[in-house]
Amino acid sequence: MSRQRTTSRSDSTSSRWSMQCRAAAVAAVGVLLLAACGDSKQSSDGTAVAGSGTTANSSANTPAPTAPAAGSAGAALLTPADLGTGWELMAATYHFPNDAEMAATVGECSEFVDIVFAGGKQHGSGASATLGNGQDLVFTYVVAFDTEEQAAAMLDAMKSPAFAECWAKFNEVAVPTLPIGVTSATYESVEPPVLDIEADAVAVLHLEGEVKFGDTAFADTCTCAFVQAGRGVVEVHTTDFVFTPEERSALIQLAVERMRETLD
Repeated sequence: MSRQRTTSRSDSTSSRWSMQCRAAAVAAVGVLLLAACGDSKQSSDGTAVAGSGTTANSSANTPAPTAPAAGSAGAALLTPADLGTGWELMAATYHFPNDAEMAATVGECSEFVDIVFAGGKQHGSGASATLGNGQDLVFTYVVAFDTEEQAAAMLDAMKSPAFAECWAKFNEVAVPTLPIGVTSATYESVEPPVLDIEADAVAVLHLEGEVKFGDTAFADTCTCAFVQAGRGVVEVHTTDFVFTPEERSALIQLAVERMRETLD
């Protein structure tokens, strides 16, 4: 087991504009702007899990998800109770299209399509959830592999410098496909914030970029953490303003420990 750290820079302007961007999405199209990261696909092991929704309060109008099976990827997900008062599981109305078919259309992702984007579908069982508190969002995804070697291979690929470029370009394709009014998006991978996470392997990517609603442009950010512990991989993605680096580290560590307890 190792303690992984990343180096940092901060950008409060990007965080402030990211909040304004999501607020504009509510006014323009009646939904929250989903962060340009994460995977809210239906669980590949058949577990009914929640994805992202129209608003943080939309779960009241959506059937409750089926309880995940014990020991499954779905059972390893973070829950609203883990984040505290005001957080809730958002409805599975809007799914982030983080899938192998879309990744295959991005030239920079050709070497990562199978091992990363199809990892939870072909090589393991995956489940995802989106948690919301007003305009604050947390996207999380857990993949349960059969072996530690399979999980390590996924993280090894994500730690590749080439994957940072893939992830940025993939989000440029994925975000405008969401039914929230984004007409175009551009991102670049920059130095990530400082995180302190104890796990077998950690990859942290930080995206900064711009999304447009017609002719109106807003800055957008994502701190995207990919963590392997044992035979599991957990992803936790947030925009900059939602947590401090210390809070984000604690949240990701909690996700890692939840996954360890569930999949061991």
